[in-house]
Amino acid sequence: MSERVLAVGLDIGTTSTKAIVVDTESLAVLVSTSLPTPVEPSGSGDMRRSSAVVEAAKQTVAASLSELGADERAAIRSLGVASLGEEVYLVDRFAAPLAPSPSWYNTGVAVPGSDVDPTLSWHKLAWLSANRAALGIRDEDVAGFTSLSGVVASSLSEPIADRVTIDETHASRTGFYDPVGRCWHPELLVEAGWPASTFPTVVSPLSHAQPISARLASDWGLPTGVTVTSAGHDHLCAGYAAGARNAGDMFLSAGTAEAHVLLFHGPGSAAELPSGIALGRHVTGDLYLHAQLAAGRIHQQWSGLLAPASASTESAAPDPSLLALVGTGTQTGVDLLGVTAGTRPEQVLAAITDGIAFTARRVDETLARLGGVTVASMIAAGPPTHDARWRLARAELAIAPISVSSLKEPTAVGAALISAAARGLPSATPRREELHAAPAWAAGFRALTAALERAHGRRTDT
Repeated sequence: MSERVLAVGLDIGTTSTKAIVVDTESLAVLVSTSLPTPVEPSGSGDMRRSSAVVEAAKQTVAASLSELGADERAAIRSLGVASLGEEVYLVDRFAAPLAPSPSWYNTGVAVPGSDVDPTLSWHKLAWLSANRAALGIRDEDVAGFTSLSGVVASSLSEPIADRVTIDETHASRTGFYDPVGRCWHPELLVEAGWPASTFPTVVSPLSHAQPISARLASDWGLPTGVTVTSAGHDHLCAGYAAGARNAGDMFLSAGTAEAHVLLFHGPGSAAELPSGIALGRHVTGDLYLHAQLAAGRIHQQWSGLLAPASASTESAAPDPSLLALVGTGTQTGVDLLGVTAGTRPEQVLAAITDGIAFTARRVDETLARLGGVTVASMIAAGPPTHDARWRLARAELAIAPISVSSLKEPTAVGAALISAAARGLPSATPRREELHAAPAWAAGFRALTAALERAHGRRTDT
């Protein structure tokens, strides 16, 4: 009988910080704890003081571990930290943060007139440079920068001098890292107001583990040898947990924003990307392409308008005469065609769900073309995957066989599994539920797809 191996996963999200303990063989989550992620409103928009986030992270982990018995704590081998993609912090030579930083969604600090995506880390570093005097940042103290998960992972580890690192998934979201050539662009960092010496060492989440702080290990009742890993960007950690780990896999993270992440080996045609599509390095080292839809937000808006009078959308057959044209990216507009006085609310909601699925298909076809890869499998996770109509529409319209992960807290589970892999420990293959199309509705969906293609084509032409 193999030795039981447990791992801790820490997911630092926009609004909440979650800590779970997972069995790496069964993938059972033994305990889960959540606390708010601290944020500080300011005249420059929401800021994040990483010392407050670190304290919340420690409290969350401690609360989870307190629910375990001594034998379970003795089985813990590693701890992984996942965080938001674009938050970045200036740190000293021991990777301790020097100042608060704008939250990832704080685009109010973006450099006016810049053609760099306003969410990327480049703008945060430029703001920190412009405000260094007010923030009390001394140039001689700045040894580099790292992600929020990097700051937290370092705070949980034994201090290592002159070894500032950033994992490759977060480096890919800075705006001045080349994920194809795996190198920094020094001139872009200088434009942000910092010398090239500020670049941290880029590491792979699957191979970079540090010993946990001896004091924390003692306080938490953990055995010797536990390691800590900055596991990476939250969406990518969730995809890893769900099983998106090989070129040709696509992960669909369904929520308020629906993220589509396609893994591929080579650069394909991705050298010049359309607006709204990002290129980066995955946890596994493969390249990925990322796009998103405002799918959940659109559905929430329309459900709020129509739900009080609506019945289940599951039984509403696909209707080629009732079309919902849904935009890509962050666009939340929906053009409804064919609505009449007799159209029922559930028919409208079904049409919107189908329209979103069709737009998602077009996005996925674009990603596959840019990556030069055939999508082998699609793996979805998130609350919308429990909706019957969502499942039916995606089974019909997805560009590859699609399955749904039933993992709870996939980002935290992914962080835990990545931390285990970073020290050479195996984990189980995640179980998923295959979605199947409804044969009786196949002809209806074919007709609906053709009608949506014509309608989108006319809108593009005009």
